[in-house]
Amino acid sequence: MDSTAVAMPPPMVWNLFTDLAACGKDNVTLRDIDALARRIVECIRAHLPSPSGLLVLQTDQETRTVVHWGIDDQQEQKLLSQNGHQQNLDMISVEITWQQHTIGKLFLGRTTH
Repeated sequence: MDSTAVAMPPPMVWNLFTDLAACGKDNVTLRDIDALARRIVECIRAHLPSPSGLLVLQTDQETRTVVHWGIDDQQEQKLLSQNGHQQNLDMISVEITWQQHTIGKLFLGRTTH
């Protein structure tokens, strides 16, 4: 797992956290996993300087929601087929857990500067 730290100005961090917290209180996103995933990606794109990324939310064994930006379908499939193995895709991966269970993964493309 990549443990690269992302340095951001404090206001940007708090704004991102505030927006993400609001996602969890929105009646629409609480009932619709696709809407939740899209809203999370909107928040990330608004606050992080990542040119590309992919969010995977796993609702159960067979169902997952995927939202991506800045990558093509081939790159998406490569990320989804990793099965926990980090390949050199110049992306940072963050495991999303809830109650000690992995429920998703976030891949963020690195900025060029």
